[in-house]
Amino acid sequence: MGAIAACERKTALVSSGVWNQSMATSVNNTVLVPQCNVTVENQRNGIRINCICRDETAVALLQNLCHVQNQGLVSCCLTLNGQPVLNCNLTAGICACEPTQQGVCLTCSSADPKCCQIIEKCAEAIQALQKAGCSCCVSINNQPVCCGN
Repeated sequence: MGAIAACERKTALVSSGVWNQSMATSVNNTVLVPQCNVTVENQRNGIRINCICRDETAVALLQNLCHVQNQGLVSCCLTLNGQPVLNCNLTAGICACEPTQQGVCLTCSSADPKCCQIIEKCAEAIQALQKAGCSCCVSINNQPVCCGN
């Protein structure tokens, strides 16, 4: 699949040979999203999430996914060995997505100091788990848009 990664926990069950009739619908729920380098940075009044892709096809797919889902709830699901470790919903701020040369930049910010503190603590948790080896899947409105380290 190159720079495209399948992000759906149920996919692992299907590909490992475990299959029954109740899982038949899970195949249709598999979403292909670009595999990117995901970085999270603190900034004034919030955070910035950079999703950087390696090739033009992945960049175009990522930008299209973000364009369709723009101005919604941004969340990050961190996994280790395919198992969820942390799901961080950035509900305490206003989130926006902007295209960049190599992908997209998501910003989540708030004018409220307490909300900023919540957003910054989410960023610290994401950074710590990435440093420990977790992968990050970024979603907008519960729709995965990119996955990576």
